[in-house]
Amino acid sequence: MRTEGVKIRTIRIKKLLDYVREGKFAIPRLQREFVWDGRKAAKLLDSILSGMPIGVPMIWDTPKSQKLHLRERYHVLPGYAKRNARVWFIIDGQQRVSALYHSQVGDKLDNGRLRPVDFDRVVLALDGVHGGDLVQYRRPKEGEYVPIWRILGDHWRKDASLLGKRKGERFRRYRQRLLKYPMRFMFINGKLGEVKECFLRINTLGMKVTTADAVIARAETLELRDFTHEVRTQIGDPGFKDIPDMPILFALVATQGGTEARGRALDRRVRELEIEASLSTRQRRRLAADWTRLASCFAKAVDFLREHFNVLSRDYLGYDYVISMLALFYFWNGRGPSEHQKQEIRKWFWATCFGQRYSGGEFLRCVPQDSKFFKDLAGKYRKKFHYTPLKDRGNVVGTQYSGRTGIGCGVYCLLLGRHPVSLMDYGLNNIPLCGAR
Repeated sequence: MRTEGVKIRTIRIKKLLDYVREGKFAIPRLQREFVWDGRKAAKLLDSILSGMPIGVPMIWDTPKSQKLHLRERYHVLPGYAKRNARVWFIIDGQQRVSALYHSQVGDKLDNGRLRPVDFDRVVLALDGVHGGDLVQYRRPKEGEYVPIWRILGDHWRKDASLLGKRKGERFRRYRQRLLKYPMRFMFINGKLGEVKECFLRINTLGMKVTTADAVIARAETLELRDFTHEVRTQIGDPGFKDIPDMPILFALVATQGGTEARGRALDRRVRELEIEASLSTRQRRRLAADWTRLASCFAKAVDFLREHFNVLSRDYLGYDYVISMLALFYFWNGRGPSEHQKQEIRKWFWATCFGQRYSGGEFLRCVPQDSKFFKDLAGKYRKKFHYTPLKDRGNVVGTQYSGRTGIGCGVYCLLLGRHPVSLMDYGLNNIPLCGAR
């Protein structure tokens, strides 16, 4: 990518919001979903009102012919308007632009982790800062904490007039400060491959992109972002909806013969699958069918953990890859486990928790072994799980039970299975079980 293909433009927030409503921006399939929460959105608005820099979003300015790279689902900005002659793909900065737009609208939405974000709670402290930020994420309070959408709304004059002279003037001043804030945008021209590499380098150097983000961005045509979203949607249980991308991607690759959980090995196999899919329509359809079935298997895995091991949420699970392994079992088995299979899964689960098999250097050794074990268990009725008993029982005593560790979560699950009671209120009372410790 040549430097003459890079231009820096200053766009004030007022004009930026106009562009968003006009459908000039588009989200490419390589981009992550909107994952911010309300507090991050409030922090962005606070930085703007404080006059701080908020980074330089990167836009791929390309002809309309490139709109095939448009993400059709799971975006939170108004859709791209076909009347525009060019497409402005947001390569970096989607979180900031989306937070600004929805702060103006004041609506509610679920982010990419299916967590609710209420932009009516992004508020300005009219009485100034009292040991906190000027913009906060909290409930509005008449005359004290006013939602940003009211400050930026069409009826701002009326709202300001109801606040009295001092607060009304502050209301108007902050409105002008927000709308006139100059944002710098980097507009680039280039080929898709160059844009992908630019996206990864900028974000990786800034420690923002995970290994999973890089894998998903490179394999755009496989629509892996849609798959991870579908898995979380199928799970449904709020306590497990924030499962990270990497365990999901591992299971996805394992269905196609992959065994390693290393980032490079996973990335290499995904690239091979992308090439295979591009050369064969039949392979493309088979992958789609396999992954659709796998998504539902994640939901079955979560249900099994709840029912048989008292894993009420991810807070009670030391290792996310436990979900991946059970999902793979359901995928390869095609039906529920038999009594023998349940017994072997039981041995594997407790051995993995108390043997800390997915922690440290054991992780890369045990994950491929367990992937093979579950494939065999699903197909061979009498397959047995072999493990080494826990030798150092002092690990149980020395565990930090306030964090998510294999031993710690295993102990909590065992306690839950004993139906804990409270001694309060002059009697033995069952403790209601919830999704978090």
